[in-house]
Amino acid sequence: PVYHNDVTAAFVNTVPQWANIKAGDFAQARHFNQRVYSGLMPDGSTWVNTVAADPFATNNNQPKSIMETRSINTNEYRLQTSADLTINIAKGLDFKSLASSYINYSSTLDFAKRNSTGDGVLNKGVYTNKTFIDLLTENTFTYNKKIKEHSINVLAGFTAQKTTIKDEQATGLDYPSDNITTLNNALQLDKAGTFNLKNQIGLLSYLGRVNYSYGNKYLLSASFRADGSSYFAKGNKWGYFPSISAGWLMKQEKFLNDVTWLNNLKLRASYGISGNNRIVDNAFSNLLYPANYPFNSGNGITGSGQAGSTTIIGNPEVTWESTFQTNIGLDAVLLKNRITLGVDIYVSKTDKLLQQQSAMAFTGVPAFWNNIGSLRNRGYEIELTTVNIEKRNFKWVTSGNFSHNKNEIIELGKEAFLLNQGERTEVYMNKVGNPLVAFYGFKTDGVWLSQADINAAIAKGLTSGVGATLFVPGGLKLVDINGDNVIDNNDRTQIGSPYPDFTWGLTNSFTYKAFDLGFTFQGVQGGSLINGDINYNESKRYNKEYSDNRWISPNNPGDGKTPYSTVGFNAMLTDYVVEDASYYALREVLLGYKFPASLAKSIGLGSIRLYASAQNLFFHSAKNYRSLNPEARTNSGPYATSLIDGYQRGAFPTAKSFLFGIDINF
Repeated sequence: PVYHNDVTAAFVNTVPQWANIKAGDFAQARHFNQRVYSGLMPDGSTWVNTVAADPFATNNNQPKSIMETRSINTNEYRLQTSADLTINIAKGLDFKSLASSYINYSSTLDFAKRNSTGDGVLNKGVYTNKTFIDLLTENTFTYNKKIKEHSINVLAGFTAQKTTIKDEQATGLDYPSDNITTLNNALQLDKAGTFNLKNQIGLLSYLGRVNYSYGNKYLLSASFRADGSSYFAKGNKWGYFPSISAGWLMKQEKFLNDVTWLNNLKLRASYGISGNNRIVDNAFSNLLYPANYPFNSGNGITGSGQAGSTTIIGNPEVTWESTFQTNIGLDAVLLKNRITLGVDIYVSKTDKLLQQQSAMAFTGVPAFWNNIGSLRNRGYEIELTTVNIEKRNFKWVTSGNFSHNKNEIIELGKEAFLLNQGERTEVYMNKVGNPLVAFYGFKTDGVWLSQADINAAIAKGLTSGVGATLFVPGGLKLVDINGDNVIDNNDRTQIGSPYPDFTWGLTNSFTYKAFDLGFTFQGVQGGSLINGDINYNESKRYNKEYSDNRWISPNNPGDGKTPYSTVGFNAMLTDYVVEDASYYALREVLLGYKFPASLAKSIGLGSIRLYASAQNLFFHSAKNYRSLNPEARTNSGPYATSLIDGYQRGAFPTAKSFLFGIDINF
């Protein structure tokens, strides 16, 4: 028989946006929204500063101007469908073929009116059309056989996947009217913002699996797959990934038959290899791109032929990353199914890490993809569900989870450590024996309270090897880690890491007659982030949240820890901008009511349920965190590699959402 499993079609017309979809523009402007900062002095008087320049100079890039002059409208069309065919060839032997497709087309107009970001700036329209087509076919043979206490299941086959991505963009400038936004009304074409791209990605896989069971007590499974990816060059396309697992249903043994408080007990273990091919397209080759440099024009109107990539050097030797993982687990059900426990302990080693590696400066390109080093992960996960109360009309169930993971670099090729740099020249260290990423910078010891304080330190021989701007009243006081009386790069050390100590979640569910109520908490404890907003905001001194206790003068030193500004330290990473990323949140509250079955049946329905839910009603971050959302991370540009992690700037706050709905079963 042929089964047509699923068809989904959708049209989405987004609400016009007044903010750039790149995190940063609006959020950053929101941080800077006070043109005049006023605050209380330690003596209770009011301090007002109107001398400093506006944070956006003569630009109009304030929240109000963004909302009034910038709009982004997107129309999106989606189609998803799948069908499969199953043929019974012989007793126990079946052939199944499945085909699926996903098509997504979106059209976007991003239009900024005249003078939108500054006086005299031309109006600008960016027209983007994107097409994404994913085609997948799976073809497998399955054989099932049972002989007395022995059961066997065998699967073999192949899958093929092809993804086509088209991206077209045209940018127009200088429209006679802000109200007529079609491209043909633009008086200029911005070649630097006009392009047409097409890329195809393929994945071919051969796979096999054997499952064996004896007496429904002893379980064994072995599998193997070979994956060929178009992300890699010829000779490196294929990766091979075997795995094996075993399970023992101990409760089925006779020696546990009389243990009535134990309803189920299973011990399991596994070992396997998995692969990762997630890199950018064509990372193995050097391609030519349009080089429309803005010669003779600030808008890139003059074409300049073709040139190599300015972001990535091709590496034909790059290949699959492989992770070897061992797992031991235990599942138990106790006390008449009132307690369910699951415990997993794992150790994994990842070889040939796929990472962007810094290139030599003379290449003119910052990085290339490479297989570098090995990483070990160790950890455990615990899940526990308890039925606390179970009465005729009332039930209360609690589910919780707890996990801990520790990673460690065990090899970096011929290097003992690597240093990578972010957008604000902050440095990230990857060192053998340390976590994959560590923040590498200076420790601080408050601020210089006065010039006399500085003169006393200099008289004792303290000097600066990284610029005289270190020694200014109200500036950060860097710690001389190695004790040589010189503040220089040799005093940098590990000042944080983005990885948490543990994560957790807790859900409580209640049912009373036809009503149901549930709420879920989730949290992260430990780990740090680099708050990039601080250098931007404190250097402008417009946001009270960043300047409350700052140094103002020797007579008004604030808390002695908050500098007058971080000007002069923007190119240096210090622990002053490293903050605790811990948080806990009320993720969801759900309330429902199920109508009586007789009512549903009387109108020809199976069941009717009304529900309302709310997400992120409560969010609590660490005391020393000074931004909007500790979950947010910058992950584009230099942050697109896992060797640089934990940086945040211009983060949007966690959104609250409310949903009302009805479930109807026919």
